[in-house]
Order: sequence, then C-alpha cells, then structure tokens
Amino acid sequence: MVRVVRFTQMFIRLAGLTLLILGVLIWTGNGSSLMNAHATLGGLLVLALWVLAALGARAGISWALVVRAVIWGIVALLFGILHPRMMVGAMHWVIQSLHLVVGLVTIGVGEIVAAAIRRRGLVPATAVGTIS
Repeated sequence: MVRVVRFTQMFIRLAGLTLLILGVLIWTGNGSSLMNAHATLGGLLVLALWVLAALGARAGISWALVVRAVIWGIVALLFGILHPRMMVGAMHWVIQSLHLVVGLVTIGVGEIVAAAIRRRGLVPATAVGTIS
C-alpha cells in the first residue's frame, strides 16, 4: 500500500503540473490541439484522487475526508467537461479562472488525503514525495 500511495501522490503532482502547463498553452491560444490531451489527463487526475480516497478509506482516515475527495472529484470532472460551454464570450475568462482554481484544489485535496494516510502511520513521512 505504501508504494501505491506514493505513486498515486506523485502522479497527482506530475499530472497537475502538466495540466497547468497545457492549460496555459490552451488559454493563450497556443495549444488548441492539446485540448484532448488536457481533458484526458484531467480525467486521470480525478481517477488518481479517487484511488487515494479508496486507499484512505482502507487505511481508516476520516470518512468525511474520503467523501469530500470523491465529491470534489465529481465536481472537478463535471466542471472540466462543462466549462467550455459556460459563459461563452468576452466573460469566459471568469470560467477559465474558476477552472484553474478547481484544478488547484483537486491537487490540494490529493495532498490532504495522502497526508491523512501518512498520519495513520501507513506511509513513512520521508517516503512521500520520493520514488525509490
């Protein structure tokens, strides 16, 4: 379980960084061909968040945190799918900004769940964030 938590947390971090880069390219008009890759990686990020939530449930972390992670994953997935159709026009930047915030919160929720699992003593604190 230790390796799976580590791997999943690192995947969330790397996917999050990649999604931020792709998102900036798309937002600035330099990466419209990257939208499918961005959407697919976003879906995988949510899936990884749900994996961490399941591992957290198995590890005995707070059910409230597990439920929050699952619900936030649904919110992130739906917002990612629906945001291109929201507030289309000159004010779409507002929705794009919210999309960025939703993505950053998704990464943060993954970090919080991983930290909760670590506090349960199932993952050594020094092991999280490193790949061995």
